[in-house]
Amino acid sequence: MNAVRRPSRGIRRILTALWVSTACLGPGESAAEPGAAPSEADVRDAALAVYIHGIDEDVAVLEIGPGGVGPLKALLADPEFPRRDNVVAFLAHLAEDDVTTDLLALLQSPPRSPSVPEEDRALLLAPQALGRVASRGGPRALAALLEMTEHDAEGGVLARTARTAGAAPGLRDDLVEMAIRGLALSGASEAVERLTDIAAGRIVPSSEGRDPRSAAESALAAVGGREEETPGSSSADTPEVGEPAVAAAGIADLDQNLRAHVAPLTYTNHVDVPSPMSDARLDDVLREATVRAGRDDYEEDVACCTAVRREGSGGAFGTAGDGRDIIGNENEMNAVLGASSARVKVVRQIDWCGGAVMNIVGCSFLPGSSIVVVRLSGISAEAILWIHEYGHNVGLGHTGDSRDIMFGTNNGSNRGLTQTHCNAYQLPAPQARITLEDIGACTDDDLDSVHDAVDNCVNVPNNSQQDANHDGIGDACQVPDIDGDGVLNEVDNCPFISNPGQADLEGDGIGDPCDPDDDNDGAIDSADNCPVVSNPAQADGDDDGLGDACDDCTDRDGDGFGSPGTSFCLAGSNADCDDTRTDVRPGAPELCDGRDNDCNLVADDLLCEDFDIDSDNSVDGREVAWLARAFTLCSAAPVSEWWFPVDYTADGCVDGDDLAILSTVWSCVAPGPVCSP
Repeated sequence: MNAVRRPSRGIRRILTALWVSTACLGPGESAAEPGAAPSEADVRDAALAVYIHGIDEDVAVLEIGPGGVGPLKALLADPEFPRRDNVVAFLAHLAEDDVTTDLLALLQSPPRSPSVPEEDRALLLAPQALGRVASRGGPRALAALLEMTEHDAEGGVLARTARTAGAAPGLRDDLVEMAIRGLALSGASEAVERLTDIAAGRIVPSSEGRDPRSAAESALAAVGGREEETPGSSSADTPEVGEPAVAAAGIADLDQNLRAHVAPLTYTNHVDVPSPMSDARLDDVLREATVRAGRDDYEEDVACCTAVRREGSGGAFGTAGDGRDIIGNENEMNAVLGASSARVKVVRQIDWCGGAVMNIVGCSFLPGSSIVVVRLSGISAEAILWIHEYGHNVGLGHTGDSRDIMFGTNNGSNRGLTQTHCNAYQLPAPQARITLEDIGACTDDDLDSVHDAVDNCVNVPNNSQQDANHDGIGDACQVPDIDGDGVLNEVDNCPFISNPGQADLEGDGIGDPCDPDDDNDGAIDSADNCPVVSNPAQADGDDDGLGDACDDCTDRDGDGFGSPGTSFCLAGSNADCDDTRTDVRPGAPELCDGRDNDCNLVADDLLCEDFDIDSDNSVDGREVAWLARAFTLCSAAPVSEWWFPVDYTADGCVDGDDLAILSTVWSCVAPGPVCSP
């Protein structure tokens, strides 16, 4: 069995020339001048696609070209753009040395959290992108990589990346290993020297964390081979261009097999994947994949009577820090593909699949029983990825039709299977080692081009398979009360969410359970500090997250007493006589500071004897000596400490504030008032 590989470079260049000369042109259009800058919209569209087997130089030039570097840099810094991983991969192949500034800015201030899979991969790809830029003679990119891997540098900017991103501590070690890969990709003599020193232990980039020596050894082995294809051949090397439909009197839109089957897929996540696949998510993904395969969408497509579903719950494989979550070479890929824990293994990043390519999202045995994929944020993107990679397992290579499930790039509309491809899903190659389950006859009674075994509305045509409440019953044949709350859809103020009492707080005709702004104050409920009481300005005088309009206790200084006090305040209904100071509240220690600290309507009502620590009826040098001995002491529970009596400010510390208070009562003779009311 061979791991699926992208087409060889020669074939890709031929396809590129054909694509540029024909596929991109509409009636009456002519090819653009070579090197012409693409529009910002074209760059954005290209960066949004899912390149299942990665982005190499040929793909980068074909899809965008050097003229698109400017828009790519803008997308790199755009916090709303969802495919930053693609942007980094494109820049790695297209940009010059000045992109170093942009890549370092990405690392220093990640626009979004790495809990998003695409953001995590963008950070991991950035050091490798610097390596590819350095390989084209970029001195700044090389210098950045050398700085990241200096002795005891702790990763430099990479350590700051891990802290800023708020990710697990292991992210720094992962990024350092990516910088080591970047050095190898650069091929520079200084890089080879640095890798040699790291492998020998003479340079240790980080005093803590994983040992980088094995990563440096692997990188040294890869130096000079970054553009080479793995020897040998695979059926995936030759795209199936222009495959004909089934020969028949007419082109059938229903699978010609007599029975429908479902393929059970098992899966497991590597333990270091920050956003692992879940059972519920995978059910949605495979449901979407099944609809794409089981629906006829265009002339050459058939409604294939096949389905995929989850088998069992997801497990975990690998050990923390073993590096198998980021696949960068043949050995690592073979180790993950060879794991027997499940058919589909979910990892963080793939940079090798039959060859070194950036940002691969899936790799499989063709044919075979093992698949490796990464996470993607969109349901449809993951649906196409999983059914595509399973297609390799059953024995299918790539096609040349961009509408097909087996096309190498996921543009969001991949949904077609020819009859020949459908047959492979229905009768997988023996190497796939999968037992299909018979789920009934292959029929389409309502003639909506969705086979009955997966049709969510078998007797009513509904090619779209829309199911608003996700109950498995299509909207076209849904009962009159779609949410089952006893109120007919036509009069229900919240038809898709149960609202039997038809609660509508503000009377706007939208039921409360499905009204995003219940009080109609312009603030969405999820962000409204008073979701059911109008508070348009979102005023919150005490900054407690509860708006003034619905806050029964305004406690600006957070001491538990409100102004005015109410029973809803944390410390009860006693009113705070100064809600701007925490040292003024009911029951607070009275201080000789001109304030009514304890809210008894008398300021500075202390007696000299309150400061007479040694009980000699005088405040004198002995109190100073006591204070000096305890000075600067602090405790979480000062009442139990011997020095507690001289903590006049009751703040848990004996310091200058206490000395200042003692000075106001110096030389007084007890008993007698110290401070005048």
